[in-house]
Amino acid sequence: MKSILTMAICLVTLFSFSQTIQPLNVQIVNDLSSNDNASVEKSATCGIDTVEYTLNKATGLSALSINNATSALAMSQYFNAPQAITVSGLDFFAYKIDATGGITIDVTVEMFLAGADSLPTGLPLATSTVAVDTAFGGGTLSILRKTTTFTPVTVTQPYVMVVTNNSPNSVGYIFSDYNVADGAGEWLTGVNLFGTWTHSYDVNVGGAPFDADMLSYPHVSYSLASSFSVLDDCLLTGTTSFTNSSSPVISDRMYNIAVFVGSEELSYSWDYGYGSPIENAIDPTHIFPSIGYNTNITLTDTLYGWTSNCVADTMIAIGDSIESIWSSSQSSLDAVFTDLSYSRSSITTYLWDFGDGNTSTIQNPNHTYAMAGTYTVCLTVNNSCNGVSTTCNSVTVASCSNPIANFTISGIDPDFVFTNTSTTVGTTTYAWDMGDLATYTTSDATHSYASNGVFTVTLMVTDSCGTHTATQDVTVTSVCVDPVASFTVSGTEPNFVFTNTSATTGMVSYAWDMGDLTTYTTEDVSHLYTSNDTYTVTLIVTDSCGTHTISEDVVVSVVGINDIELNSLRIFPVPASQELTIESTFDISNLQIRDVTGRIVFTSELNGSNTTLSIADFANGEYFVHIDLVNGEQTIKRFSIVH
Repeated sequence: MKSILTMAICLVTLFSFSQTIQPLNVQIVNDLSSNDNASVEKSATCGIDTVEYTLNKATGLSALSINNATSALAMSQYFNAPQAITVSGLDFFAYKIDATGGITIDVTVEMFLAGADSLPTGLPLATSTVAVDTAFGGGTLSILRKTTTFTPVTVTQPYVMVVTNNSPNSVGYIFSDYNVADGAGEWLTGVNLFGTWTHSYDVNVGGAPFDADMLSYPHVSYSLASSFSVLDDCLLTGTTSFTNSSSPVISDRMYNIAVFVGSEELSYSWDYGYGSPIENAIDPTHIFPSIGYNTNITLTDTLYGWTSNCVADTMIAIGDSIESIWSSSQSSLDAVFTDLSYSRSSITTYLWDFGDGNTSTIQNPNHTYAMAGTYTVCLTVNNSCNGVSTTCNSVTVASCSNPIANFTISGIDPDFVFTNTSTTVGTTTYAWDMGDLATYTTSDATHSYASNGVFTVTLMVTDSCGTHTATQDVTVTSVCVDPVASFTVSGTEPNFVFTNTSATTGMVSYAWDMGDLTTYTTEDVSHLYTSNDTYTVTLIVTDSCGTHTISEDVVVSVVGINDIELNSLRIFPVPASQELTIESTFDISNLQIRDVTGRIVFTSELNGSNTTLSIADFANGEYFVHIDLVNGEQTIKRFSIVH
């Protein structure tokens, strides 16, 4: 196909425009590989294909200057929509003709429905912006190619792709050659002259009608369904005709290269199913080896797109062969009969003889016998080709007995297997309730529990004789539940109590970060802050199922005295061993010493500014001294004791 479709692209013919559309005196070279449709897709949805119809019509290429000052400001190109077509982008060819106003310019790409004279109508269905630069590359199409994508739009009627330059700075768009009527008289291009859309056959360029196309490649996808009908599926004369009814897109020259080159029949391959040669035809007539010959006819459709091929097929059985086949199921005196007959043409009549004097002409009947016993049941079928087939088999029915529901439980906690051991007759339905809102309708059930607990499992069985229910409890203990860290905050600033309220399983470890470089590993924490700030307290809990972290801010605003008082307060020595001296130029009314957990280990009321405390009996470690001045100010100092 590729060798048939390849076209020689001529160098551009320079031409003269009217006063509203100017030519560009440049040469355009097609360096693109034509019709490179190597990929083949067999799918209900085909694509994405880049429709290169306009380039493959061209014998030469030209460039037009497009701007909103002295020329047309927008051009449109029409495309068919023989069925639902999804468009998701566009390739076009353009360059900025000089650096006036910058080396790039933004042009607008839009998609519209096609209106009268194939011109845009209504509001745009899709819009995108593309930057066009001054890169010319010797006029080669590969350099001039511009690509845009947008949210896919599906249309069922013809559409147009519009490229607009709203700037007075010119952009050169690439077209096929109007001088030799490369538009082929289809008049698919529209021209926007100063805000008014005009059909190309009303535009003259250099005295000649503007019979040319803008090189526009929509990105399209579509469905392809193979379909056909048979004139005589019975082959009463041994010869019959086939009428193709495949998806309309396959017969459109814009989308199928085979149609474009006048060889649409290459898209349809007929396999007559008995070793005869494959035939390429649209609506063939075929002579078969004999009257009523039984065979399968397969039609394979191939849409030769411009960049990708798409394949679909379908099969119809023809001939006069027919065979009566059926099955049955019994529940007490009730029997259900199911037709499984095979026929190469449509079955026209069914006749069931139930062996007790009763009959039915429906395809899949139910029948209730008056008494238990064994009956000979026959099914006779006729097809549209006058074929007849009868099959008889024995069916045994018995009196009704209520079902007994039962099941066994196996597996390893928390994954269990529930095996149905119920006693039923005939067709049975099953309804499992696993006790955790999960349900099943299969005969047996496999279920994994997501949490620990005792679950009541219920099985309800129903057959034509009645319904019965059985229940058993399942105990689940091995489900691992991730911990959930949480805590509450109480106390009066700057001394806070953090109480762990986490949800955990088994052995647990705790990691507290108080936000001031202090850490703890106890379950609960009491902590004293020594300066004003906002502190982020973090608790990390870890158990055998995992780790979880939570954080909460606490605000401390009551710590400290004014700068003059702070500079007049000394605590020494640091670290202390036997005695701790406190000196202040302001009178102290009260002081307390607390350990790092906030526990008070010493308290004293003072009426002076200086004191020396004995700390010989204090344990080594970090301590905080809380000082109240007589003027109501407070402060906290941290010190350490080392003996």
